[in-house]
Amino acid sequence: MADFAEFRTELPPHLFSCVVRISSGPLSGFGANDEYYSTKGAAKKAAARQAVLWLRSRGEIVKDALISAGPTPPSKRRKSLDVKMTETDAGNTGLTQGLSEVDVDFNSTDNVSLAKQVHDLVASLGFSQPSWRPKVSKKHGPPFIDMAAEFTPIDIQREPRLAGEVGKVEGCLGKKPAKERCCIEVLRFLEDLKSSRSG
Repeated sequence: MADFAEFRTELPPHLFSCVVRISSGPLSGFGANDEYYSTKGAAKKAAARQAVLWLRSRGEIVKDALISAGPTPPSKRRKSLDVKMTETDAGNTGLTQGLSEVDVDFNSTDNVSLAKQVHDLVASLGFSQPSWRPKVSKKHGPPFIDMAAEFTPIDIQREPRLAGEVGKVEGCLGKKPAKERCCIEVLRFLEDLKSSRSG
């Protein structure tokens, strides 16, 4: 049996993270409560994927084998997990809920964190990686954070639209949620930039 602990950011747009623990695995579990994804499903898949890869590396399961809480005939092989999920996010009910069939797609881009998506898109556009500039919120004060991405002078010279604070977000509760929201805005900005180049 695997236990899924699910987390989400307090302010919208909500982002999600997940940690899964299994009896034979490390105490810290798989996944991270500060590695955010845009959907609950993506966060669960990322944590489940790490657990499955770890089990495979130890020879406890083989590729394409059934992963389940109990014995199942070989004829009913599926990529699914029968797990128990404990909700620990802001909407916690205090109840342990059953989660049947978390599909694990090892080739899905849903498992890629927002920061990694920004990294890859920046690289594909030929720019240097931006600096992330967190500041205490001018409007709300601590612990609220404003954040923006800043590109290098060389990149700005090549592409003037990169000047200034790109993807700026304000009033986020903590640096990690601020970075995740900033990543979303930077992704939107870079996608628009990419479209305008191709158009």
